Parts: sequence; structure tokens; C-alpha cells
Amino acid sequence: METAPSKITSEPSSTPRPRSLKHVGFVLVLGLMAALLALALPNSMRARCTHCTNACIENLRWIDSAKQQWALEDKKKDSAMPTPDDIRVYMKNS
Repeated sequence: METAPSKITSEPSSTPRPRSLKHVGFVLVLGLMAALLALALPNSMRARCTHCTNACIENLRWIDSAKQQWALEDKKKDSAMPTPDDIRVYMKNS
């Protein structure tokens, strides 16, 4: 006895497949993450640049302060240039 072959239809089902919903959700999450990254990246780069600039300015202030203390204690003119060894004792964390 032979059985009749089952009927194969290529019609889409009326309800969406859960797998396709997972893909749509994944794409939405990736899009949201990309948007947040695009907003956050320029701000973090700007903050890093500002931090480096402020650190450099602060270091220059410490060097100038050490130079002034050296000039006062050694009775030097303002135009005198100390060596790093001359001002090292006046530097913080030297």
C-alpha cells in the first residue's frame, strides 16, 4: 500500500515566527547601542583632552612655584634659570 505524499505548501503562516522576532529585537538593541556609543564617544574624548590639558597646566604651576622658591632662597634674579636638581627639593613628591 502506498500512501499519498503529503501536501507541501509554501504559503507563509499568518503568525510571525519567534525566530524572526528575536532577530528584529537583536537589530534594535544593536542600533540603540550604536546610537549611545556615537553620543558618548566624542564626550569622552573631549574629557580626556581637557584632563590632559589641566594636568599640564598644573604641572607648569608647580614648576613655576618651585622656581620662585629657589630664586627667593638663593637670592637669584627672576631671569635666572635653575637646573632640575636646583628645584627638585621644592617640588611636590620629588
